[in-house]
Amino acid sequence: MLGSSQTNPQDGSVDTKALSVEALRPHCDPASFDFDTTADLEPLSDFFGQARAREALDFGVAIRRPGYNLFVVGPTGVGKQHLAGRFISERAEQASKPSDWCYVNNFADWRKPKALELPAGEGTVFAHHVQELLGDIAAALVTVFESEDYRNRVEAIEQSLSEQQERATESLNELAKEKELILVRTPGGITLAPSREGRTLGLKEFERLPEEERKRIQQDIEDLQEQMRQTFREAPLWHKQTRRKVDELNEEMARGAVEPLLRILRERYAAVEQVIAFLKDLEQDVIANFQRFLPAQEGMNPMAMMLGRQEPVEELPFTARYAVNVLIDHAEGAGAPVLYEDHPSYSRLLGRVEHRAVQGTLVTDFTMIRAGALHRANGGYLLLDAVKLLTQPFAWEALKRALKGEEIKIESLGETLGLISTAALEPQPIPLDVKIILLGEPLTYYLVSQYDPEFADLFKVQVEFDDRLHRDRSSEQLYAQM
Repeated sequence: MLGSSQTNPQDGSVDTKALSVEALRPHCDPASFDFDTTADLEPLSDFFGQARAREALDFGVAIRRPGYNLFVVGPTGVGKQHLAGRFISERAEQASKPSDWCYVNNFADWRKPKALELPAGEGTVFAHHVQELLGDIAAALVTVFESEDYRNRVEAIEQSLSEQQERATESLNELAKEKELILVRTPGGITLAPSREGRTLGLKEFERLPEEERKRIQQDIEDLQEQMRQTFREAPLWHKQTRRKVDELNEEMARGAVEPLLRILRERYAAVEQVIAFLKDLEQDVIANFQRFLPAQEGMNPMAMMLGRQEPVEELPFTARYAVNVLIDHAEGAGAPVLYEDHPSYSRLLGRVEHRAVQGTLVTDFTMIRAGALHRANGGYLLLDAVKLLTQPFAWEALKRALKGEEIKIESLGETLGLISTAALEPQPIPLDVKIILLGEPLTYYLVSQYDPEFADLFKVQVEFDDRLHRDRSSEQLYAQM
């Protein structure tokens, strides 16, 4: 037996009362349970003593409006992450899959890649189709530009230029003959000289001519030289017209090779406006750069050689500019994504643009854009530890900007702060539709709500897990199941 004592306030005496050991603590009688071990029980599938938290989660998850993000509050060890994650996963399974997202080249400005939204599971499929398309385009262009028909048409254009030059030269010859002059080709160009009976007069023969005739010949030479200058001034225009005709022929031949191949993809993705726009830009760029698809060996591409076009030395194949960078693909799994980011740093949240070293310089392109947690959870739910998020430099401010702007904008932190100066990309922002669930203790919640005026507008739903439970026979049974 143990005793308890209590002081009498009137006379200061001490009253004592005897207590049994069983009365000093709650007692659980094993005989009250109808099982031998907890292994015989079904696992607890519902919240254990957290009805209020469950209702708050149900309310917050159901509202898909800006600002109705959740802050799950509770002491360490209460199981808030496990229970909240399980509850949200069950809801996410019933939701539809979000869209896939890809980045493609912006042919007008490579520094600003374009984002493409495709139906769930179509991102990788589309990238594969584009890769196959490029192989087909390369083969078709080689076939077209090595064909006999193309060579004949190029030769006809070149022949037309030669005939035009010959006609101009013949016309000058006729005028020169009428005035007893002859065209003489010299290292410095074409000049005029007096002639008699088809032969050129020497200097001494010319000087023996009467003065009046010499003056006439000199005047005729000056008049004909002026006409020659006018004629040869038009020669660059003839060459320009020839090049234009060749360019028009090249565009016609290239378009004829490329357009039928693109028609298949246009029909497949007719409902996706962004893809149709990309395919149009791709077609124009391929046609403008058709010579880059042709073999570089001599004799394989006569027009590229004639126009002096050469293949530049590049770190990546030229066709990489037409690739599709699949950022997010939802081919696997079902429902909306549920993600827990254990290390919510700035770049792991918003994504990043990687660089590679080329001749001592860091360069990048759209194929090096990488997704962040917001991209992977877009269209679903992202769980974050509040303390870990708040202690990462710039991560909290970046998350708030993304939620307020309802878009994911990939920005290099080093370039934003002016710490590095490299080739920078400005990827097109991606619309953001995600439910953020922060997990933290009550002190964290109250400190953030007190010192950040934007917090209440972005996290309107508080989910509070209780650390106490009323003990009775029913709760003991639930505890055994847990």
